[in-house]
Amino acid sequence: MTTSSDTSRAPHTMIRARETEALVTMLQEPAARVAVYGPPGVGKSHLADRAAERWATSTEKTPAPVAWVDARAARPGASFFDALVHALGLAPVTEFEREGVLQQIAHVLRERGRLLLVIDDADRVASDVNALLRRVSDCAELRVVLTSRVVLPDAPVQAFQLSPLSPEDARALFVDAAQRARQGYDPQAVPEGVLDALLERLDHLPLAIVLAAARQTIVSTEGLLQRLEKRFQILRPAHGPGERSRRALGEAIGLSWELLDEVERRVLSQCAVFAGPFDLEAAEAIVHTGDEQAWVGDVLQSLVLKSLVETRHDEARGELSFRLLESIADYGREHVDAQLLEDASERHSDYYERLATELDGRVRGPQGERALHRLLMASTNLSAAVDRLCPHAPWRARRLLYAMLPTFEVRGLLGAYLERFESIRALHPELPMSAREALIRARILRTAGRLNSALEAVETSQSLIADHGDHADEVECRLECPSSAEVILERGLILADLGQMRESGEALLSVSETPGEPFVELNLEHERGRYQLNSARLGYFRDKADAEAMLNEAVQRLRVAYEASHQHTHIFYRARISVGWAVALHEQGKTGAALGVLREAIDAQQAHGYRTNVLNLTYYQALLNYYLGDMDRALAISAELDRGCAQMGLAVLRARNASSRATYAMAAGRVEEASELIDHAISLCDAHAQDYSALIADNQAVLCAWERGDTDAFPAISQRALARAERVGSQVHVGIISAYQLFYRVSQSPEDPKIVEARAQLPECIQPLSQAGELRRPSSYPRWIMLANTWQACLELHAAAWHLEQGDFHMLYDAMEKLETLKPRLKDPFVTVYMRHAFQLASATRRRFALPDERPEHMLRVSEGGDTVRLDDGEPIDLSSRAPLRRLLLALIERARAGEPSADMDAVIAAGWPGEHIEPRSAANRVYSTVRMLRNLGLGDVIVTDDVGYRVAEGVLIVEQVSD
Repeated sequence: MTTSSDTSRAPHTMIRARETEALVTMLQEPAARVAVYGPPGVGKSHLADRAAERWATSTEKTPAPVAWVDARAARPGASFFDALVHALGLAPVTEFEREGVLQQIAHVLRERGRLLLVIDDADRVASDVNALLRRVSDCAELRVVLTSRVVLPDAPVQAFQLSPLSPEDARALFVDAAQRARQGYDPQAVPEGVLDALLERLDHLPLAIVLAAARQTIVSTEGLLQRLEKRFQILRPAHGPGERSRRALGEAIGLSWELLDEVERRVLSQCAVFAGPFDLEAAEAIVHTGDEQAWVGDVLQSLVLKSLVETRHDEARGELSFRLLESIADYGREHVDAQLLEDASERHSDYYERLATELDGRVRGPQGERALHRLLMASTNLSAAVDRLCPHAPWRARRLLYAMLPTFEVRGLLGAYLERFESIRALHPELPMSAREALIRARILRTAGRLNSALEAVETSQSLIADHGDHADEVECRLECPSSAEVILERGLILADLGQMRESGEALLSVSETPGEPFVELNLEHERGRYQLNSARLGYFRDKADAEAMLNEAVQRLRVAYEASHQHTHIFYRARISVGWAVALHEQGKTGAALGVLREAIDAQQAHGYRTNVLNLTYYQALLNYYLGDMDRALAISAELDRGCAQMGLAVLRARNASSRATYAMAAGRVEEASELIDHAISLCDAHAQDYSALIADNQAVLCAWERGDTDAFPAISQRALARAERVGSQVHVGIISAYQLFYRVSQSPEDPKIVEARAQLPECIQPLSQAGELRRPSSYPRWIMLANTWQACLELHAAAWHLEQGDFHMLYDAMEKLETLKPRLKDPFVTVYMRHAFQLASATRRRFALPDERPEHMLRVSEGGDTVRLDDGEPIDLSSRAPLRRLLLALIERARAGEPSADMDAVIAAGWPGEHIEPRSAANRVYSTVRMLRNLGLGDVIVTDDVGYRVAEGVLIVEQVSD
């Protein structure tokens, strides 16, 4: 984020010290909104800049961010929002309606936290500024400073009226500027009263003072005052302060104008045709000096020294640009021959049209970095040329817009960009749609998540290319027609985003009769590889050999694309291709190397300031950490990414990331956190047509509901997820969700038909997993086999009550032992949640049915009340008419469950014949006879005798059940 840097600002640190302190104090209040009012040249921008610098470092160790929006060249509507998006460092705004744009920008501002937004010359875009302020009225961490010549009556702001300088500050400013203009300038040598009189005549306005002081190179202070006396014969005291100040500024500029020679005036006036910064090359092509001996560079240097043209130097890129102060540009337009300006305007349009065509041909190439930056620097002039050409040369205006697309790929307002095409068509409804315009529309609509509209646009482009037929090689046609390869690439990307993976593959793998430029071809090769990779991973191939062959071919394509990207394009356009190669490395089991590729790519993108690309790469960095099983790292990265997406307004990436965060949270066992993330992710994904990402979140919703035991909501959640999985075409997710639906049905009604039906259906759920790339690895023991064994065990455990009812406890122990063999793989991220559920189920089953740790030798099923007992698969034993036997057996069972020792003679008598007093010898005979009867009934292996008395044998599983 940057602040303004006009050369008119005084370097004297004490100037405006009181005003600066007062403004900073106002900005300390939460939700401070301050408008600095004052006439032209009074120093509003300088004060805002000083206050912003002070505020940024006033309360925290780390300077708080300041965003500076220069509205001088903006018109109401799109241009202001363009400037705001750029100042905030946002990704291209994906809303097309004005209210949608406001809402998206306001949402980002709420997410930014502590931030100072400065809007310079806000009166030029007052309606948009007011609308924005109303939207962010609840943002306490956001502070806003406006500068304006006039009061904004509807703006919810505190007014800060800025008056001309005090006599002391005015004098200090003049002396400082004069000493910079002429070494050795001594204010003490100026006759008494002369300097004060001069400053009074200049109304103590900083800009007028700086302009006048700069003339000390050619005229004395007395000379300046004399010239002002000649000019200002009448001071017009009846005028208001604002009018008088404006006149003082105009007269100050007029003074500078009179000091110029004819060549300097011609050059200065023609510089007014530029709508923003321009370089020397542009000046040489557009500005005519009128003197064959005069080089425009020399004249510009003279104007820079005279403070009429300012320069800006980009040290990082080694670029120097020029800019005209707005008030000086206005003055120059009014004081020069109209034809001179008209001719310069024509040359301006011609030059920027040629420049745009040249840069458009290079911007995606290996040396395109500089071309991209030149396009960005020229964007305001390109836009002005479009406006100038639109009324009489719409074809040329549209071609200029084509070339501007990269500036919107890096930053800009996508809706405003499309509106430029609409404005041309509004003036010229007869202008037909071109194939290139249709393709650009498709690309922007895809970026904005308007996928169905994007598909219509790309189909229009395809149709228009076909209409050109044999004329496709003509120069005129090449400008208006993209190659077939470009259209194939865009169509494939749109279909993939729509979740139509098979259709996407058919489009991407189709052969283009007209090869595209190397940039297009390498991207097409990359997307073909990504499609093949995803197809193998998502189980689109029934035959494992076919899936392996496709995976190998995908890796080869992605390697070729990655290597070619370093030859055929530059850093900005390599980000997506780096992701493809990193994913391919991961698929080969080289996740560490894949993270290295991403780290290198992130560093390169950060070094060039491409924040959107950094965030996209960071998404995959989190994903690969998840693949490595480092859930804490994955969650930390994805949380930071969420903040970055919110600050940049990247809603689509934020939706995908929210879905992945839910996956990481579930894998880490943070179920409550995952539940919150799932709802947020589904909402974001549905809002931005991210069906596959929504499916990931839906799948986690199924797992989350299952783990939380939310049986009431589970049917609806799983059915919604299954419908989406079938719509997207992911057979892997169909299998996973269907398996959990089987578990649900069996757990709700564990009976013979249910378990038999589920056993028959489970292989259909497991089969797609064998084709999924992530689940096939490692080859020694593929994850899908682990998951198959886990699910088979789960199915039997869910039917535990039925198994025990049938006397088949061995099925349960077989299932639990199968799970124990898988325990070392519990932390594998691809199966951890499913295995966790299995172990949770095993523990719950043990507790519910009091299953011993070791596999029992026998199973004794006891009906409620003990009327009927059954050992293993033997016949039922009826004890309903044998009360002592029943009471004795139940007592021994109760002692066994409670872990109590064997029952001695007294305990047995008390249990079998409660309340009776029996002589010891008779009691012993009675107990012996009763135990003997129980053993004769088939319970000999159940009741044993030891030194203490009687007990239930170890290794007997006792299960209560309803009597037959």
